[in-house]
Amino acid sequence: MTIMSTTNTCRWCNSPIKAEDEICKHCHEYQTDNTDTISLKDPTLSTCDWIIIICSQLIGMLTAIIYFNKGEILRGKRLIKYSLIILLCKLLASYPVYYIFKTFYKVLKSDI
Repeated sequence: MTIMSTTNTCRWCNSPIKAEDEICKHCHEYQTDNTDTISLKDPTLSTCDWIIIICSQLIGMLTAIIYFNKGEILRGKRLIKYSLIILLCKLLASYPVYYIFKTFYKVLKSDI
């Protein structure tokens, strides 16, 4: 006497799998929706991340590397992107200020 197990089809690759399997053996995808795992991979940046980005872009990039190692790739990419944008804005804003002070210093020096 043989025991027959019921089979289902994978919702991703349509291959036959056992009904009690949670992961497909062909494509390795979960067959059930787990909303708990989605909330752990939330790519939004926290308030602490924004403070780090604004205060120090280098620390922001190092924090992004930590996020990459933890598996939060999207969050790390956003942190690097915003850190580079703010760093570029600071550099572009500081050059005209430097030029103005340099010119002002030359004018003051030439009067003496």
